Amino acid sequence: MPPDQRVGAGGTAIVEQVEEEDRPLAVAYAHLRAVDACGLLYDEPAMAKAFPGSRTELVLPATALGTCRAVVAVGEGAGELKYEVQLTLAANAANGRARGAPEQVAGRTALVAKDTKCSFYLDVDEELGLPESSRGLVTPLVEFGMHGGGTPGVDLCGAGRSYLESTAALWSDLPVAGEGRSSPELALATLDPCVPASALLDSPGARIDKPLGTNTCVVEVGRGGGQRIEVSFLIGGDPVGNRPDNAEVVVMGGRDVVKEKLATGCRNEFAWQAGLPLVNESSELVLRYLQLQTVQVKSLSCSGLDESTGKVLAAMGEEPPPAKRVATAPVVLGAHPVPPDAAAVGAPFDPCALGWAAFPEQVRHPRDVVPTLRLPDEGFATSCVYTNHNEGKGSGLFTAEVFWAAPDGFALSRTAPDRTTKVQVAGREAHRVAMNPREGTACAVLVRLERGVAGVQVRQGRFDVDVCQVATTVAEAAVRAAA
Repeated sequence: MPPDQRVGAGGTAIVEQVEEEDRPLAVAYAHLRAVDACGLLYDEPAMAKAFPGSRTELVLPATALGTCRAVVAVGEGAGELKYEVQLTLAANAANGRARGAPEQVAGRTALVAKDTKCSFYLDVDEELGLPESSRGLVTPLVEFGMHGGGTPGVDLCGAGRSYLESTAALWSDLPVAGEGRSSPELALATLDPCVPASALLDSPGARIDKPLGTNTCVVEVGRGGGQRIEVSFLIGGDPVGNRPDNAEVVVMGGRDVVKEKLATGCRNEFAWQAGLPLVNESSELVLRYLQLQTVQVKSLSCSGLDESTGKVLAAMGEEPPPAKRVATAPVVLGAHPVPPDAAAVGAPFDPCALGWAAFPEQVRHPRDVVPTLRLPDEGFATSCVYTNHNEGKGSGLFTAEVFWAAPDGFALSRTAPDRTTKVQVAGREAHRVAMNPREGTACAVLVRLERGVAGVQVRQGRFDVDVCQVATTVAEAAVRAAA
């Protein structure tokens, strides 16, 4: 792709609004923002060569957009080791010059630094077609280390050299976001955060400050730069469901916004491109599986932050439709192996297609947030998670998992007798299973179908409802769909 076409929507105009001395850096960020981070980082054969016997568990941006990390595991049980490979598209090149020693890697000069990780700073200024004034400022950084601690079973720098040599073709022809190498496409990954942040320039003396990265824009507002406001594009758990106890949820522009007072300052955050089908199976908390793109507006001063957030939200424009994961893409984001859908396993009904209409009205999500596939538990073939942390009177969460097991995958007789009540659901044999979560209430209903078993598990502490009745209502819808 020609260099002048790499800059994302609105990027060129925004660069012109940056202070002249900072424009070279803004230009470099704009070009790197157009690169598909996970498409550049991950290659399955290269990973298997660098870490023999490995199996990939996760490929996801690492908190901030403009990054990607892959987690792979080697071995089993107590002898299992997990490695993490992380790419930051726009690291400070000066850090690389200070830390690293030059060597030839993947046909180019890399600066290599080793501590607990092995880090490679790779110069791609030529491949990006950067003007001379923008070269040598920021550079991709690839780090090879352990995930969750432990002593590596391989030489991390050796594994890194092997991996980068195997992916040399990608570094010579950088994959462009939106061209299909990775899926699903992340709407915020290529958008310059200064585009919506520029809505704050309507006050006297306001200006865009020095860029902080591909995913963060800083605007100084008020006379003399009295307040610095950061607008960042992130990725992580649902901000509403995962909000801290001291945060509140308010509605701005028809959207749920989490407001949190920090030790110094305040932050507001809202999700974007709802229903993104990404799952982080490395989380041990069942309610933190879903990964969403978010917009965070933050300042050391709380004064006027809500008004600024409203302006940023309005400037974001129309929210894109939910992204669709293409399972045949070279790089599939989220948990690995990719969670199978109903069609892939020949299920008689699609747990994700039941939709919120299958739930009692009281717990339905007001905006029909798209449910998300996740890797099913042992014995089940396909599973889909519904979350609604936005409504209701309580401060807890609401999560429902709908799943299907093949005839030879799960038997009703496996449910614990002391917690099981035999019932009828839509005229079919069923088991209702009481559960004891750490917080809230939980109930599972499993129904024998003509072929296989349908199941619904509900965990919640948000609504004043009979949790087993909610599970039964959804199970009835599953029976109807299977028929």
